[in-house]
Amino acid sequence: MTRTGNVRVLPFLRRVSNDESETVRDSVLQAKDEVLRRQSLKKR
Repeated sequence: MTRTGNVRVLPFLRRVSNDESETVRDSVLQAKDEVLRRQSLKKR
């Protein structure tokens, strides 16, 4: 899972979000959620 709050990773995550591996798809969802959460916290 990504440890960054950098939205620049989102295009990559979108590309791999359709991977055939359920594990990869789950990790992508977690990473996207974390990036968006961190961005939301920065705006407070």
